[in-house]
Order: sequence, then C-alpha cells, then structure tokens
Amino acid sequence: MYLDKSYILAEIKDCLADEIISWCYDNIDNSYLYEEEPYYGIVHDVHVTLLSDISDKNTKNIQKTIEEESPFTCYLGQLKLFLTNSKFDVLYIPIINQEICNINKNLSNYIQYNKFYAEYVPHVTLCYLKKGFGESFLGNRYFCDKSFDVDELIYSGPDTKMIFRLGKKL
Repeated sequence: MYLDKSYILAEIKDCLADEIISWCYDNIDNSYLYEEEPYYGIVHDVHVTLLSDISDKNTKNIQKTIEEESPFTCYLGQLKLFLTNSKFDVLYIPIINQEICNINKNLSNYIQYNKFYAEYVPHVTLCYLKKGFGESFLGNRYFCDKSFDVDELIYSGPDTKMIFRLGKKL
C-alpha cells in the first residue's frame, strides 16, 4: 500500500493470512518477484481493499457509513493476474461474492474518494511479479475452498488507523 493514501480495508485473520503468506514462500521463486521498489515482492499485510485513495477526512462520516453495513463472508477463487502495470504483474486471489461489491458501491456513494480504477475488482494481492512470470500460476485452485468472515473494517490513513465494527448502528 502507498503510505501517503487512505483506505478502507478488511484484514484477513491470522490463520488464513499465515497460510496465504506461506503459500507464496513455498510456491513462488524469489527470482520471479518484482522488488525494484519498496513495498513490493510478497505482500505480508494480507487484506482486501474496499475503497482506496479516500479524500474524505470526516472520520465520523466514514464511521457511520461503515457501521451501517452488515458483516459478510468472502469466498476465494482461483489465482489471477493484473497485467496493467508496465513494470510488474500482480498475482491475486479474487473474491467471488457479490456482497463485497455491493458494500464497495455503498461506501463509494457516501465517502469521497479519488476513483483511480474503472471497476472494483475485490481481491487479495499475493505478490508483485516481474513481467511475464505469472502465467504458470493462473487458474491455481489452492484457495478455492477457503473463505473468511468480515465483521469489521479498518480505515487506514497516513497518520491514523481506526477499526469500525460492521452492523453497529450509531
């Protein structure tokens, strides 16, 4: 993540997060990793971003909007790649339920943010790979039977981190 931006994200709890990180170390050769810049390579802060590049500084509005949402479950799919960056490819696990997309839409309707991506693709980033090194991982189904529950979201900014429980009415 870029440390000068603000995000709303769902943290993946320890057991599954540890399994994801271990899978990366067990299956991805270090020579495949893009590590030319800080914060690249294998991702150790395992999470799903629900809204990025937030410009809204009104944390009460952010809190109210998050707490009006209900807890949900994320189901993991087979591995895919984002190929849009000219320097690296991004290996990720897609989240394959509509609920998280609906929550992203609700959050984006009430919280000011800078829309960088044309479409929200819910996912867990595994790592950043050198261009052309990810094709062998496409379609890998290791994570397909796995899921995790989300009952809180985190607002993470350059100087702050706030945790808000889903389903809590103000």
